[in-house]
Amino acid sequence: MIRVTRDLFGIADRLKRVNKQYEVYYNNQKREFEIRVGQNVEFTFGTLDCRVIEKAYKTRIENLDNIMREIDRGNKLAEGKTQTHIEKLKADLAEVLRFANRTGQDVACTKTNIKEY
Repeated sequence: MIRVTRDLFGIADRLKRVNKQYEVYYNNQKREFEIRVGQNVEFTFGTLDCRVIEKAYKTRIENLDNIMREIDRGNKLAEGKTQTHIEKLKADLAEVLRFANRTGQDVACTKTNIKEY
């Protein structure tokens, strides 16, 4: 692990303006830069560029409310996609059951003929 105090773009210095406790290290084994506070790795990047500064500003504690809203929005989106996917799977399974039944009657797609997912 190599501590980085100076770099081409001045990222190490600019990080100090975001949080005085930030320190930059290069992890030889993982071949990535680690932004640390003490022994804790806050985040990592493959290259030391402006994205590191953007991430540091974005993840500041002052932005906690915005971060939580963003997480909630992402969770709701994922939940909606999951529900849509489940409904499509149910419809596909009902079609398979109709084909297997070959009587031409609709087969109810219920938990009794679908294992719990």
